[in-house]
Amino acid sequence: MRMVFLDSKPLGMVANRSQNLDAVRCRQWPRDLWAAGVRVFVPEICDYEVRRKLIHAGSTTGLIRLDRRRPGDILIMPPVVDRP
Repeated sequence: MRMVFLDSKPLGMVANRSQNLDAVRCRQWPRDLWAAGVRVFVPEICDYEVRRKLIHAGSTTGLIRLDRRRPGDILIMPPVVDRP
């Protein structure tokens, strides 16, 4: 199984409503990966960072865009904690 891990920058571009070419490509890229059978993961902290920035900026459209992801499109990966 192929996997891709997104950081907060590409995830923020997924939430971006801009119509510039980079933003449009970033919104399409996870869908193309998913269609090709690639699992796309985002660390939970990155999801939190992007949502926090969107809330601070008052971008409800960006939040809605993140919430509209279909289950399985982008999987949120909880933090891995190494405890003795």
